[in-house]
Amino acid sequence: MINSIERQIIKYGNRNLEYNVVFMKRKTIAITVKTDKTIEVKVPLEAEEYQIQKKILKKARWIIKQINYFTQFNPGETKRYYLSGETHLYLGKQYRLKIKQSEKNSIKLQKGYFIINTKENTNEKVKKIFTQWYREKAYQHFKPLIEKIYSKLKKYNIEKPQYKIRKMPKRWGSLTKTYIILLNPELIKAPKECIEYVITHEMCHLIHPNHSKEFYKLLTTLIPQWQKIKHKLEMKLS
Repeated sequence: MINSIERQIIKYGNRNLEYNVVFMKRKTIAITVKTDKTIEVKVPLEAEEYQIQKKILKKARWIIKQINYFTQFNPGETKRYYLSGETHLYLGKQYRLKIKQSEKNSIKLQKGYFIINTKENTNEKVKKIFTQWYREKAYQHFKPLIEKIYSKLKKYNIEKPQYKIRKMPKRWGSLTKTYIILLNPELIKAPKECIEYVITHEMCHLIHPNHSKEFYKLLTTLIPQWQKIKHKLEMKLS
């Protein structure tokens, strides 16, 4: 039974950690970092503030590690205005946008440019054309990667998962309770090795649902340099 929730902030080095304290009937203090990077601290009803802070400072490095881990799935993106001259990403490379007036809507890559032909030259129309193109390319590239990774994992007697493209504000990929892999269409903007890393990560959860030692052992077997690739993903799309 929860009695109350308080929001607090504690300083660790040069960083402020904001956390929610949940007072409830329990004997120990438990800290959880959620996928949206919020910190939840469940504490006994009689817990004192100094006890809570002591526990948080003791676990601060782990907390920050968890926050950084979940950050990899946060597709934060620079705001785009969909005007000629603007740059846009595709498979890790930057291309400059060139908009042309035309009777027919189309988009193509040519000599370092995204060339968009459109009758209705407005930001919203150009964005719509772009979004649809990215989605089509996502389906084109994600499916063979799932096939490739599954060929390495089917020895664990798992069924080949279904996958869906779904816009997610804070995650690159996810595995549902019904074992459907959800992939953010924004991921198509990342380098191919980053896309493969995210898909591999989610498919490893078919075998190890939690982030256990066994999970990371399997992930490392499949992608030895996954930590460097994860960092590359964070930097490329920030």
